Order: sequence, then C-alpha cells, then structure tokens
Amino acid sequence: FIRPALPPRIMRFPATALSAFHADPEGYVRAQLTGREPAWYRKPRPPDEPERGGEDVAQPADDDVEGTFAYFGTAGHEVLEQLALHRWQGDVDRWAETAGTANRLREADIRDLKSRLAGAREKLQSLFPKDAEYRVEWPFALTLTHEAITLIVDGTIDLFSKGMDGRWQIIDYKFTEEPDNRLLKKYGLQLNLYREALKRRLSGSSEGMGTFLAAISKSGIRLIEVPAAQEVVNIAIRSAVELNLQRTTL
Repeated sequence: FIRPALPPRIMRFPATALSAFHADPEGYVRAQLTGREPAWYRKPRPPDEPERGGEDVAQPADDDVEGTFAYFGTAGHEVLEQLALHRWQGDVDRWAETAGTANRLREADIRDLKSRLAGAREKLQSLFPKDAEYRVEWPFALTLTHEAITLIVDGTIDLFSKGMDGRWQIIDYKFTEEPDNRLLKKYGLQLNLYREALKRRLSGSSEGMGTFLAAISKSGIRLIEVPAAQEVVNIAIRSAVELNLQRTTL
C-alpha cells in the first residue's frame, strides 16, 4: 500500500489513543495496529457477512493485570460513578457485587474490587465539600486546529467538581499497579486534553485547575497530579498526523 502524501484536513481520534501513541509510538503500533488492514481498505464480502465496525482506532484498556482486568476496571468505574452520584454514601460491597457479577468477575476479583473501592471512596470523598456538585462520565468532543488541520478529540471525563479550595478538580480513575512515572507518561496527554476540554466548557482559564490520576491499587489509592503540558494542541495534532499515517498503511 502507498502511504498518503498529505494528512487529511480533518481527523478524529479518542484522547486515550492519542495519549497512548504519543507515550510509546512503536509499542502502540505493535499492540494495536500490527496485522490490521489500513483504515481505508475495503474488501469484497459475502451477503451473509456483516460489515465491520467503524474506523476509529481501538481504545487501549488498562492491561497491567492479566485476564479479566479490563472488566475489573469497567466494574470499578461503574461503582465509583454511583458513589459520586450518591455523594459517596451507600453500600460499596453491594454495588461492587452487582457490578462484578455483571462483568463476570471471579469471586476473588470481586473481593479485591471491594477492598480497593472502600479505600478509594474515603480518599475521594475527602477532596470535595459536602455540597459539591459532581459531573460524572462527562463526554466531550474537543475541536483543535493548527494551520490547515482540524482534529476532533473524543473523550469522557470520569469525574470533575470543585474541591475544598474552590478549584476545579478533574479525576481520572485507573485500576493499576503501575508506578507513577509510567502512568504520567502513558496518560499525561490524555489528562491535558481533558483539561483543555473542560477549560473551553467553562469558558475560562485552566490556571489553578487540578488534574489527577487516581491510581487505585491493591495497596491503596494514590492521587497523581498531572502537570500542565505546554503546546498541548500542537502535541495532539502532531500525534494524530503520525498515528493516521500509521493506520492508513501497512
């Protein structure tokens, strides 16, 4: 296949894919794109074979635990969403049991989930005033432009609200055992894009806005502050251009 000479004028990618590719281009291509047909490629199919899905690059999942960990993270997100909506009140074990069963987790995994969530609730609750108004699973489509290129970035912010000090706080949950430096490298661009999206939604400056990865591990929860990146728009567009070239060639 011939590599396109110029990038398209409009591109669209999930924030997670751009961040993962920016952190480790070779690793991302190896894990997500190797062996796949170019995004534009179409082949004849029999009438009883359904058309394949959309062309968006698959979003990478947390993969630091083998087997069911993607489902583990999904179950954990579901419970934390409900806890925030209930202002951190309610029976964590019951929600974890329900979410774990729905996601077909093993009994040992459900017990692990309950333990992690109990500690996470206490920590997260302490960040916000009692009358805080929470926004959970907030979807966005962020439009970025540079020269002749437009990039649409899709994402979903796990949680944001005003903290004890009155600053907006963005929280992104990660059920993981990875060290802080690796998490910052892998998800730094993603969280900076979240910051940019919320800044535009609030029609103001992102200065003073707190952006945190909540790393929820077996040993407890760590809040890792993500530094504000300079030129996040240019970084995202450069990553999208190169990722697009990778996914349109073999």
